[in-house]
Amino acid sequence: SETYKAQMDALAVNLAISRRYPTLFLAGDYDFTDQNFPLLNNNWNVGIGIKLPFTYDFLTKLRQKRAEQRQGQLKRAELQDQVRLEVKRACEQLNYWKLEAGLRGQQDRTVSGIYEKAAPAAADSLPKLRALMSVIEIRLSYLDAATELTLARARLERAVGRDLAP
Repeated sequence: SETYKAQMDALAVNLAISRRYPTLFLAGDYDFTDQNFPLLNNNWNVGIGIKLPFTYDFLTKLRQKRAEQRQGQLKRAELQDQVRLEVKRACEQLNYWKLEAGLRGQQDRTVSGIYEKAAPAAADSLPKLRALMSVIEIRLSYLDAATELTLARARLERAVGRDLAP
């Protein structure tokens, strides 16, 4: 829509400029006339006209249209900056959550492996239950990171405006 507005602003400026200059018209006509066939009489007509711009505000119209065009350019630049900032933030979040999900996944695998080795040897007791709670908390932390990674990817796709390659 901003590109369409830019084209409309450019047309408005061009129209305002065209109102400043005189327009020259040239027309011609050629007629065959006679009472009998073959038509031997002919008429030539040529017309010339000039249209002079006679408006009291042709300079202000041009200035106004150029100002509107400049405002449109500034608005488009502001929108481009907002989009770039949104894309940059989304990329930073995606990179952070990729790293964080990898670290938390590695931590989950390590702690789960240690728990699996130590759990059969330990008797059912309070320390075993606490260790299981720690494993569950680490696993939930990893799932939170995976969720945030998916959300960060969706934010980046939205900011870019298309799907990212897997």
